[in-house]
Amino acid sequence: MGRFLSDDANCGRARAWVSQDLDAELSQIERLFLAAHVRRCGECAQFAEEVRGFGVEMIAVPETGAAAEHAASAGLISPDAVRRVHSSATT
Repeated sequence: MGRFLSDDANCGRARAWVSQDLDAELSQIERLFLAAHVRRCGECAQFAEEVRGFGVEMIAVPETGAAAEHAASAGLISPDAVRRVHSSATT
C-alpha cells in the first residue's frame, strides 16, 4: 500500500478491501496491495481470516438474506452483496 500513508490509513484501507474482496469488487492491483499488506500486518491478517470465515458461515445459514443484512449492517459486506443474495434466493 502507499508508503506515504500512515500505518493506520493502510490498515483502514486494507480492512475495507477485505470486505470488498468478499464481494468481488477489487481490481487486480487492489488485491495485490491487500495481499502484500496482509503478509506484513498480523492484525489485518487476523481480521481478514475472521471476516472470510464469517462469510463462509453466513453462506451456510438457511436464512442467508437475514444473515447478509446483518453482515451489511456490521460493515462486513456491501449493500450490493445483500441485493445479490436476495435476488439469488428468488431465482
